[in-house]
Amino acid sequence: MAVLVKTVNAVACLALIVSVAASPCQKRGASSGGMIPAVANNSTPLTTPAPVNTPAPVNTPAPVNTPAPANTPEPTNTPATPNIAVAANTPASANLCGNDQHIIIDGTPWLVANSMYGAAQMVGSVCTQFDRVETPAGGNPRIVWGSKTAIQYVESTNNVAKGYTNIGLIQNLQTTISSIASVPATYDWTRTKSTAFKGNICFDFILSPTKGDYTSTSAQELMLWLQYEGGQLPIGWDRGPAATIPSLFGTSWKLYEDINTGNGMTVHSLLPDTQFSGSFTGDLKEWFEALVRLGRLSDGNWVNVGNAGSELFYGDSVLEATLGLQINLS
Repeated sequence: MAVLVKTVNAVACLALIVSVAASPCQKRGASSGGMIPAVANNSTPLTTPAPVNTPAPVNTPAPVNTPAPANTPEPTNTPATPNIAVAANTPASANLCGNDQHIIIDGTPWLVANSMYGAAQMVGSVCTQFDRVETPAGGNPRIVWGSKTAIQYVESTNNVAKGYTNIGLIQNLQTTISSIASVPATYDWTRTKSTAFKGNICFDFILSPTKGDYTSTSAQELMLWLQYEGGQLPIGWDRGPAATIPSLFGTSWKLYEDINTGNGMTVHSLLPDTQFSGSFTGDLKEWFEALVRLGRLSDGNWVNVGNAGSELFYGDSVLEATLGLQINLS
């Protein structure tokens, strides 16, 4: 499967997806809650022309006991992990440092986004990097990516989210919960910090009774926090847990809810009683179904936006991550 990277205009091409970058922008106010190495440049070698006017040898006997040529170099860029098929023609890694820079990875269900919606209040920089796409033998494709943050701590803005480095879904959205067979997800990450850090690792979806709606007050934002630090808190924290889910993805969860005063949308954030320490595997449809049982959603709600990433407040850090995320229809 060829994987090509192309830049896209966030306004013209990604209206459905980039809303997920805007939604956390206002919701993380005072109440809210190493870099992946570049892949070597594997340019395609030029075709060597055939020799001109070289006569074919006549009656040349087959060589006997011809030794193998000496000093043949070993192939380079062989994947270190066995039984992993790396997508053909994968380009050199893309490093996104623009405050609202996005790329689509062709042939996959994903885009990569460096969504620094709070850049006006950020002293420092964030870059998001796409490395490659790989497919384990017998498994679903995964995207290898990461980010590097260098955000200074400023007392007056330490509770303001500066942005969201993320992988967004671009396939099989605008479908109802009832029409989805599964949402298989794997998320493995490490974060290396050289200063105090505030941020999280999460999944973020927007559902609505209306197909394609991700901005109205009828839409609802769902957040599944896997890991968080630095004192980040979700919307509704001051009201206490609205509900408890005793068993989901191997742990119990507290549900925090309130309205995002910036857009009027209700946000439902699930926080685990035991945080995940660098690895998550689960079918995210079970998350949706748990909220249906609590009466927060219905099976007829439309899944209009979906992504996974890391919200950022301050700190110097390097995130290395591998994500598998897709929507399978019934």
